[in-house]
Amino acid sequence: MAFRLRLGTLEGGMIGRGVRKFSGSPCLNLKSKFLSSIMSEDRLQPDPVIEAYKRDIDRSLLRQNLKLTVEERFLKLMELQQFAAELRQAGQRAGQ
Repeated sequence: MAFRLRLGTLEGGMIGRGVRKFSGSPCLNLKSKFLSSIMSEDRLQPDPVIEAYKRDIDRSLLRQNLKLTVEERFLKLMELQQFAAELRQAGQRAGQ
């Protein structure tokens, strides 16, 4: 189930459509509680499991891949799949 958090107060054209205007928006209170829970010190501590994995990951390759368009990423994927198929066929030929 998806939830949508509306931050701020309702104004202008929304009032005429049956949405009541809040004088002191409870959404702002919810926002401050939400942000304070995210920013609490216990949440800012790095997770040791994640840190252990990050040691072995070349994040520059991830950043480089994220700079590509979706189409370019699909083209790279198709090239990789073609290469894997060629390796599979070569392995089958070598095993005969």
